[in-house]
Amino acid sequence: MHCYENLNLYIFCTLNFFCFFNAAFAQGDDCYAEAGVLTIAEGGYNVCFENTVVVEADEFLLEDGQQVFYIWHDVPGINWEGLTDYSNIVSFGNFLVNDLGGQTVYVTAFGILLNTESGIPDFNDSCLTTSNTIPINFLRPVQVYAETDCDPITNELTYQIQVNGGLPEIDSSQLYHLTSSFYEDSIGINDTLFIDLNCVNNCEFELNVQDNNFCESEFQDFHHCVLVPIYLISLTVEAKKNGNLIKWATELENNVNEYILSSSTDGLNFDEIYRVQALNNLSYIKEYEYLDAEAKEKGTTYYKLSEIKFNEQESLLGIVSISRGLEQVGIISLMPNPVVDNLTVLYAFEKSQELFINVINSTGLQPTITKRINHSSGIGYLTMDVSFLEKGVHFVELSFDGKKYIRKFIK
Repeated sequence: MHCYENLNLYIFCTLNFFCFFNAAFAQGDDCYAEAGVLTIAEGGYNVCFENTVVVEADEFLLEDGQQVFYIWHDVPGINWEGLTDYSNIVSFGNFLVNDLGGQTVYVTAFGILLNTESGIPDFNDSCLTTSNTIPINFLRPVQVYAETDCDPITNELTYQIQVNGGLPEIDSSQLYHLTSSFYEDSIGINDTLFIDLNCVNNCEFELNVQDNNFCESEFQDFHHCVLVPIYLISLTVEAKKNGNLIKWATELENNVNEYILSSSTDGLNFDEIYRVQALNNLSYIKEYEYLDAEAKEKGTTYYKLSEIKFNEQESLLGIVSISRGLEQVGIISLMPNPVVDNLTVLYAFEKSQELFINVINSTGLQPTITKRINHSSGIGYLTMDVSFLEKGVHFVELSFDGKKYIRKFIK
C-alpha cells in the first residue's frame, strides 16, 4: 500500500545540540519513499531576540509505518550512523523561541520508521529520506549605548549614540534606523551618531531603534543641563612694541561688579595687574582692553580674566597666553595642580589641527575623560570637570598626528 501524506507539522525543541552532520542516508533500491520540502511557516531566517520561528514540512511520500520527524542541529550536515543523542528530534510542537541569541541553528525534516520497542526512530531504516536543511540565525537583542556631554556655555546637550545586536551584527551592510519626535537617521554597527538637543532642565530624550529585520529597541533618558548666562564674547592677547594688549568683549552682563585681570609667567601663580568696573549692560556689546607694559620681552605670559559678582563671589572667565621671542608646542601647564573640581589645560601649536585630550589614571589602562578639539594655530585652553575622579595621581595626555604630550596632576 502506497501512502502519500501532506503533513503540516510544527516543531518545539530546546537548544541542546549534540548531533553530528554528514551526507543524506542512502535509500534501498526497493524504496518508493520521497523526501518532502521544509519551509518556514512563521518568522524568518533571521529571528529577533525573544521572538519565535515555526517550520513546516510538506509533500513527504512515506513508506508504510514511516513518520516525519524534525531534528535541530548546530552544524550544516547530519551523520545518521553516528547519531547517539535524540533529544533534538521531535515530531510535535509548534515553535522555537530565540532566548539565547548570537547563534545559528539548522533544522531538517526526515521520514523514517519508528522503533515500536524503543519509541525512537529506527536509523537502520534503509528507506530514510531527508528534506532540505534550513539555517536559522538567532539574533542578539538590539541595544543602544549612549554617552552625554553638556555644554553649560552653549546650553547644548549632545548624545553620542552607538548600537549593536540585531541583523547588522551578522551582516555589516545592514543598518539601524533611529527615530524620535524630532530626529530620524540611519547608522551602521560601527558608526557613532551625535544628536544635539537644546534643553535646560530635565531634558527628556526618547529614541526608537529598528533594523531591517524589524528587531527593535527603545531608549529613554532624562538629563539635566544647566544654562549659564553668556556674556564673554571674546578674550585675546596681542604682542605690541610697548607691551601685550589684552582685549575682551562682553554681552548681557548681569550682576557683575568688576573684572580682574591677572598675569603669570608659569601658568600657575598669578598676580593681579588690572581691575575695572563692569557696566552691567544688557543691550549691547561692551569692549574692554588693557596694555601690559611690564610684560617680558622674551618668554610666555599667561593672562587670567575673572569676574567679581556683587556678592563678592569670584569666577574664572578665561585664560589666554602669548609667547614672545620663542616657540612652544604641546602642553604648557595644568592648573590648578593639585585640583579639586575644574582642571584647565593650556596648550600651544604652530598650526591648526585636530587634537585629542585624554585623562587617564596611574594604571594608564582606560581613559576616564576623552575630548576632541579642532584647534587653531597658537595657544588655547580646555577646562574639564574632574570632580568625580578618585584622589591620587592622574595624567593628561594630548595627542595629534602620532605624537603625544603627557603631564601629571594630583586630585
